[in-house]
Amino acid sequence: MLNFIGKIINRFTLAVKIFILTTRYGVWRILYQRGLVPSPIYYPLKFFTKRKMRGLNDGERLVSLLIALGGSFIKFGQILSVRPDIIGNQLADALRQLQDNLPAFDENRAKQIFEKSNGKKIDDIFSRFDETPIAAASIAQIHYGILHNGDRVAVKILRPNVDKIFHRDIDFLHTICRYLELFVKKSRLFKFREIIETYQSWIEKELDLRLELISCKELRHNLESDSHIIIPQAYPQYSNQHVLVMEWIDGIKIDESQQLIKAGHDPAMIVQKAVELFFLQVFRDGFFHADIHPGNLFVLKDESLAAIDFGIIGRLDKQTRFFLADILIGFIHGDYHLVADAHFKMGYVPAHQSRDEFAAALRIVGEPMFNSEVKTISFAEILIEMIALARQFEMQPQLNLLLLHKTMIQAEGIGRILTPGKNIWLLAQPLIEEWLLLNRNPLHHLHNLGKELLPMLAQLPQILQSLNQQASAPPAPLKPASSKKYYIPIGMMIGFLGSLLVFSPFLLN
Repeated sequence: MLNFIGKIINRFTLAVKIFILTTRYGVWRILYQRGLVPSPIYYPLKFFTKRKMRGLNDGERLVSLLIALGGSFIKFGQILSVRPDIIGNQLADALRQLQDNLPAFDENRAKQIFEKSNGKKIDDIFSRFDETPIAAASIAQIHYGILHNGDRVAVKILRPNVDKIFHRDIDFLHTICRYLELFVKKSRLFKFREIIETYQSWIEKELDLRLELISCKELRHNLESDSHIIIPQAYPQYSNQHVLVMEWIDGIKIDESQQLIKAGHDPAMIVQKAVELFFLQVFRDGFFHADIHPGNLFVLKDESLAAIDFGIIGRLDKQTRFFLADILIGFIHGDYHLVADAHFKMGYVPAHQSRDEFAAALRIVGEPMFNSEVKTISFAEILIEMIALARQFEMQPQLNLLLLHKTMIQAEGIGRILTPGKNIWLLAQPLIEEWLLLNRNPLHHLHNLGKELLPMLAQLPQILQSLNQQASAPPAPLKPASSKKYYIPIGMMIGFLGSLLVFSPFLLN
């Protein structure tokens, strides 16, 4: 009973806080303009807007509000930033500027969390552990340490009770969403429930550092043969749900162009490597770092790139990678029917919609970009405009593509800082076309088919033995004659598949 009362009090306190701050920051205007708040409520409240907020646009007001609310609401704003189809381009652009920086929590509490989760004292593991964190965000903070074997490490520790705080705020958002849908029918058009569920899915993954450990190990395995790309080593023996220990990375943030030049690095070469990193993750592996803002990407002394922070990871199956390659190549070559066909093939646009009308809409999106200077071409902006077509053509946004969209915006931003006159997607074009040529090669598909059928070949002796037993069974005089029919086809299949597996690597080269 006491827990229930406490929960009600917490919700009421949070509701009052949100109401007051929403009023002071003038965010009711955003809701009023979208028909979510009636005039009799909006007009009295607008007089309580803080004076310094009155000169700001809607995006700046919303960003200020989310920063004031802190933690989970900053994260929620970052999720909203990838849904311009719902909130509009202006608000989405503003929310992309949100930085998840918060004051650090008590260093003694950080040590207690580490020791409790590992069952060992800090001094038993570290020869040095800096109590003052080097960075602090809404979910965790990072400490510098040196293990007894001399390895320098970054120690990520979750904030105390962060899971309870985030789940409390998510429950509150679900409650607000239910009331909105009940009393404001138009609110259903904005798919708030879908946004909150997406937010919850992302956050729950970030609240378990074991998942980040697994993602780090998988990325490291995928990229270990690429010498100019570094994924730090993880230390699973010291990591758990609340703590992640990883190799320390010494480098220059990729967006600090002046420092990179002073250190003797070539910005154009760095951008080329960043493009290759994007290509290898997205197209070759279908497993990519989905939060590559400049604070998560470093340039090392040998000009290799190192990535950190693997809390948000995206996956793409082979068909989705083909889809992405088709739309990139289609826009580069002005083949809008190719882009339209890719959407219909994947089922992203319902079959009853007109392909020609959709291709014409894509042309309206693409032509202005490609009739301008190369350096102004932005596939991120094109994707934003395509998402804006969602309602018109009943498209259903895909979570993995929203993550990819976010990643592409971040990649473009890095490219423009380091090499303002170049477009990173034109650098990626030959890599993508080569990948398409290889992976759509019929012999490549035959080779993959052969590998899939290999386990079946191992069962053929048992199948043949079973057929022989059936053929020699006494009461069935017709079976010996009919069983012989199997031998020639099976022999031909064995020969064909054997040849396929032996020779296809040479045919593919």
